[in-house]
Amino acid sequence: MESYLTLVERSGLCYPIDDFVALMTRVLTELGDNADGWVGTTIPTRIAGAIQVLAEGNYPLEAKRATALLRLLDMLIDLGDRRAAAIEESEVFRATQTPLAGSKVVNFRISTHFVQNCTLS
Repeated sequence: MESYLTLVERSGLCYPIDDFVALMTRVLTELGDNADGWVGTTIPTRIAGAIQVLAEGNYPLEAKRATALLRLLDMLIDLGDRRAAAIEESEVFRATQTPLAGSKVVNFRISTHFVQNCTLS
C-alpha cells in the first residue's frame, strides 16, 4: 500500500481518479477487521491527502465522482482519520449530498451572497 500511495502522490493530477476510487474502494471494503494493522501508520492520512489533491484538481467534480470520493472519506473517518473529516467539509464537497439507499443524488449550492445578506430577527 505504501508503494501505491507513493505512486499516486508523485503522479498527482495525472493519476486517473476513477482508477484510484475503484482500487481504494476495494481495499477499504476488504480491509474489514484487519484495520488494526493500519493503527499507528500514515496510510489513512495519505489516502485522504490523495483524495484531496484529486478532488481539488478535478473541481468541479461530477456528482458520481464526488459521491464515490465521499464514500471513501466516510470509510477513512470510520478508521479514525481526522484529515478525512476535514476534507469532507471542504468547498469541493460542499454541494454534494450522498444518497440514501434507493434515493437519487441531489446537488445544490447555497448562494453565499444570500447568506451574508440575510439577517435573523
